[in-house]
Amino acid sequence: MIPQFKVCCPAGYHVEDVFDDNLDLNIVLDTGEVFFATVFTVRNVQALLARSPEPYFWSVDMFIVDNLRVATILNAVASIVQEGLTDTIFGRIGTTDTMYEGLGYSFAHLPEHLQ
Repeated sequence: MIPQFKVCCPAGYHVEDVFDDNLDLNIVLDTGEVFFATVFTVRNVQALLARSPEPYFWSVDMFIVDNLRVATILNAVASIVQEGLTDTIFGRIGTTDTMYEGLGYSFAHLPEHLQ
């Protein structure tokens, strides 16, 4: 069975240019597992490469999309979860109990996507 998920932005959903930016995400599954990832746009990776003294770009727990519109991010995360790649692409950082300790949050109590 494919778990349900919610996508939260630890620092809030603040994107200046949906085609050239990146965003840190927490992906919370209804199993209680919490994962971390950074989503980059293609143009943002190109810009970071152009500014870097190194001939490469890398980041752990990352995936790349064309734009950072909410629908695009949710579609990408849904595909990753449905394909069973959650543990491969995202980094496991805890559970709803450990991440939201003392706040009383469960999956059902978390805000909806990308607020």
